[in-house]
Amino acid sequence: MSGKSKINVFNKMTKTALDEEISAYVAYHRYYQRLIAVKIVSEGNTIADAANILGKSYQTVHRWIKTCESEGLEGLKPSFGGGRPSKLTYDQLIELDKIIEETPNMSMKDVHLLVNEKFNVDYSLKQIGKIVRKLGYNYSKAYPKFSKSPEDAEEQLKKNLEEHNLSSKDIIVLFDEASFQNEPYTQKSLYKKGTKHTQTVNPYKFKINATGSLAINGNSTITITNSSTAPEIAIALLELRCTNTKNKNTVKLLNKIIEEVNLTDEEINEILMENNENNKVFTEKIIKTIEKYKDDTTSTIARIIGKHCNRESINNVKKRREIRRKITLNLLENENIITKIQTEQRICLILDNYSVHKSAFIKKIALHLNIALIYLPPYSPHLNPIEQIWRQMKREIKHYYLESREFLQELTIKTYNKSISGTKVYDNGSKHL
Repeated sequence: MSGKSKINVFNKMTKTALDEEISAYVAYHRYYQRLIAVKIVSEGNTIADAANILGKSYQTVHRWIKTCESEGLEGLKPSFGGGRPSKLTYDQLIELDKIIEETPNMSMKDVHLLVNEKFNVDYSLKQIGKIVRKLGYNYSKAYPKFSKSPEDAEEQLKKNLEEHNLSSKDIIVLFDEASFQNEPYTQKSLYKKGTKHTQTVNPYKFKINATGSLAINGNSTITITNSSTAPEIAIALLELRCTNTKNKNTVKLLNKIIEEVNLTDEEINEILMENNENNKVFTEKIIKTIEKYKDDTTSTIARIIGKHCNRESINNVKKRREIRRKITLNLLENENIITKIQTEQRICLILDNYSVHKSAFIKKIALHLNIALIYLPPYSPHLNPIEQIWRQMKREIKHYYLESREFLQELTIKTYNKSISGTKVYDNGSKHL
């Protein structure tokens, strides 16, 4: 290796000027690399050392140093290398970079207008895109961060995780719900000039709800339901527990429970009909109501009788959900099943503060299934990386013609499995785990 460099790079500049230039031009790779080479040599290292660090040849770095010695920093700036020269100078690019960095939520059109008005340069939007990418920016739809989200949301999540004493034996799962629907609208897409641009769309609206469980160190699941009510969330938890259970007999028991709680509308109707009061009892109740409120207006009596009728109706949503809840708990509250499940690996479920997630029913189901519920700080969905999976899936699904609800359901499951297969989308959000 050569001896220590005897070149004096500060013939045409000062050390302070070099440091300021390095800070100012960090986004400009070619020039920045030359400045770093000068910095390395100025600190007493050899040209060979600088070449090794930067992955450049000795001759290239030697030429940079000689140029700096004779011409100063101006000589280091890359000269025009062919093609159409840039309409913006280095200093204008630096100023543009600073403006973009200090101005939140700028669009490509905003930058285009800024360059035109401030620097009197008219670029196409395509060229503006190339410029901002060279400055180190990406252009995509921003992920929303709620204004009500605590400033120390990450610290709160870290504290919540610590309180549950996570161990290497625990299965960490990110949990969330999303809806997918057919919308009879067209999307922007490419088409050949001179042809008529048409897309086939389904005129009927329909949607499904998906509950996703993204396991970091276990088996992931997706459950398709009609809604995101407590009974449906309970089914998703049962499927997650079943998929992450090792004992085969316990798996059979859980599968049987899942099958029995997945009641059809007709089966619920039969149960409600059996439990409903007979006509005689209901008639007596209506007569008593009329007697009790005989001095009130007709509209008041009609309203009260209407409430009685709604409570007895087999279409009463609350009654239907209550039936599902009771059946699920009755099937799970079996000492034999609970004891077996408690011997399985604990599942630590990270989920948001949706009211259903915090209901007594869901907490009881989670307890029976050996699932610890770890809630995110309020208004902090950005801390749950499964949200990115949903976004990715919706971008892909929108390109399909959705012929039916069944097709949408199959496509959602297929897209979910594809999205989580081999992806590291959750790495950024799971740094506390």
